[in-house]
Amino acid sequence: MFILEQEQESNDNSENPAVDVEKLFSENGDSPELMLNELSDQDMIIAADKLSNNETLNKLELSGVAIGEEVGQYLADILRNNTALTTIGLSSNTIETAGAQLLVDPFRNSKTLNEIRFMSNEIDDEGVQLLTNALRNNTTMTNLHLRANRVGVKGAQHVADALRNNKTLTELALTNNNIDEATQHVLDTSKKSTELVIAEVDEKNNEKRTKTSDVSQEYDDNFEEDMDNVEKNLPDEELSSRLSNYDEDSREGQFYENKSSQNESSSQPIAENSEYDNVDEEDDGTYQGVPLSEITNVCQQPPTIIDMKDVCERTHTFLIKPFKYTSTDPDAEPQAFYENGTYVDEWDQNYVRLPCSQSYINKNGTQRWSIIQESLIKLQHLAETHMASMDDIKETIEECAGRNYELNCLERLLNEVYTVDERAHFMSIVLSNICTLALNVDKICSRPPPLLRIGSNRTVTMSQKQAASLLSCAFFCLFPRRFNQKVGSEYENYQNPNFNTLFQGGRKGGTTWKLQKLKCVFHYFHRITEKMPNGVISFRRYQLPESCVPKWTESTEPLCKIHVTKNKTIEDMDGLLQVDFANKYIGGGVMNEGCVQEEIRFVICPEMLLSLLLCEVIQPNECIFLIGCERFSSYRGYSTSFQFKDNYIDETPKDSWGRKLCHVVAMDAIAFYNRSSQYTIKNMKRELIKAYTCFRVPAALTDLKAGIATGNWGCGAFNGNKQLKAIIQLIAASQAGRPLVYLTFRDQNLVLSFYKVYKYLLDEKATVKDLCTYLQQYTTLYNKITLFDYIIETPVSSL
Repeated sequence: MFILEQEQESNDNSENPAVDVEKLFSENGDSPELMLNELSDQDMIIAADKLSNNETLNKLELSGVAIGEEVGQYLADILRNNTALTTIGLSSNTIETAGAQLLVDPFRNSKTLNEIRFMSNEIDDEGVQLLTNALRNNTTMTNLHLRANRVGVKGAQHVADALRNNKTLTELALTNNNIDEATQHVLDTSKKSTELVIAEVDEKNNEKRTKTSDVSQEYDDNFEEDMDNVEKNLPDEELSSRLSNYDEDSREGQFYENKSSQNESSSQPIAENSEYDNVDEEDDGTYQGVPLSEITNVCQQPPTIIDMKDVCERTHTFLIKPFKYTSTDPDAEPQAFYENGTYVDEWDQNYVRLPCSQSYINKNGTQRWSIIQESLIKLQHLAETHMASMDDIKETIEECAGRNYELNCLERLLNEVYTVDERAHFMSIVLSNICTLALNVDKICSRPPPLLRIGSNRTVTMSQKQAASLLSCAFFCLFPRRFNQKVGSEYENYQNPNFNTLFQGGRKGGTTWKLQKLKCVFHYFHRITEKMPNGVISFRRYQLPESCVPKWTESTEPLCKIHVTKNKTIEDMDGLLQVDFANKYIGGGVMNEGCVQEEIRFVICPEMLLSLLLCEVIQPNECIFLIGCERFSSYRGYSTSFQFKDNYIDETPKDSWGRKLCHVVAMDAIAFYNRSSQYTIKNMKRELIKAYTCFRVPAALTDLKAGIATGNWGCGAFNGNKQLKAIIQLIAASQAGRPLVYLTFRDQNLVLSFYKVYKYLLDEKATVKDLCTYLQQYTTLYNKITLFDYIIETPVSSL
């Protein structure tokens, strides 16, 4: 796949300088799969012209482009002239009725298109009428996705009318619209098309489910993990070009999972997280395996760990002096590594380039820090005198960063979403504190943290106050050179930690869920303004040594204990290693439209955002541990229904370093755009090594083998098969000698089927090598039988 996206230059005052579209197409334009992402109108017109007579393109993903009349007409020409195009994704393009009208004729007359994805646009009842009219006599379309638009009761009626004549459509996705009352009518009308799958909205708890009209079985849809970590890169072993995420990162494209016949329902929860609070799993019959308490009590809490003063500084950098937390003195505060306001600078490719560095200079030789200080002091004075406005914030950010920004999402939050009191409190009290924390980053941190580069096997530990200071710098977009992620640039393999993209909203001022994410982050700033937390956090990059890769087909390790449940979420699992279904560019789309498991975790625990500042792209044999990050917000919903709910008091106990006993590991999966490729030996081995890298405990720390809390890793937009990923993670956990808590996110069928297979394997006395042999043999059988059925029908003795 070839991905074309708008790149950013660090030395240009414009945010989106021109891209050499001509050159990119001359080198890659014959690719059968293209992703065009966040291009300017002019670049989009050039790209459309290049594609107008393309005869090889069969899949086109277009995201983050304002499709007006001119661009829409070019896009319509592509659809008319292309004779091979089968799939088109047009999500998150603010398409309204006028834009939809331009595409009606091409859709109606296409002889090859079988899938159209219109998620997260502005299509209303009139727009959906135009689109569904094109389907009345279409004989090739099988999948139509209209999630997260503005379709209402009348629109659902138009859908029903169109389906009376259409006999080929097999999947229609309508979740996150306004169609509660009309959905049943659509279902009733479409029964003639017996294979049709329609998303339904349950009024009682906003659950998304699917029904087939000829089968009574219900299975969870949960919005398919729609924006679940579609990698900022394409799959590691398949392509080196970058994949821009719809929801996972700053280069947003969009891939949505289609339902397949083999257990490919979604893998993430969509209901309010508090539904899962206080569930007594021991009594409600929703779990299988050992009781949860048998796994959570495996390790001593808190565990015994080495004192900071005894840690080797070659592999561990502390921004604080050696510190020991005790429950008898809970208010003790860590101190900066260098005291009395001393700042010891590092300004090279191995360290975070802090804005307070004397080496941060303009082209004319003047120091940027003095300009930044002047601007922040001015804004702080306005805040303290209750005179600060949104224009003042924008002016300050632009002066500090030396470039212009569109900050419509931030403006909408402050001027439309916040109440008068909330706005007044933020613009005076909270904003002043953010200024103070940014202005004193040199004194608070005393030295820059090192970057956690590929293969570094290094840890960075800092106080929560230091984290707050760094996040305040990100608020004002102060980290230099991070805007430029062009190939060959210094930070091409890093995320942009600055908040400029989080503040952007386009002409609509940002999606509702992006505003809610911003609300969570601002609540964090509100909390630290009320009282600065005095804990400690760590970020650790780990690379599995080649010598430690198991000989899988020789391993006689027995299967680990498991607890399988549908009623809990990963962040509920205190005392366990919690898996972040990560993007290989950590944080995924948290700064953009991303709003699934990883992004939600990062905004309710904003200290995790610092991993974007520190961490280079994760390699197949690497992972990132985020240790001690505090949770500040509660939430409801998921993906497009996500909402900040309320304040959250994190009462997780601390270890002797002052870190909350919350260990999260970022574990990135391969994105399988060709579903069958996940069953190759090469890709199964990659996923197995990735999981083992995350689960393995070094020999010196065997007393820290806490259980693992995970679930349907990479089974949404990455198209991973749930059964395969369950077995892979079972193998990795067993090899690592750690019990497994597997959270199916309300999929009771998976709870029962996974445990049934597990119990069979126990009875057969299966070991790690036996499970690996099953996977090897399954590589040619995946399209004939499910993995679970194959295992149960194949005795271990016959392997």
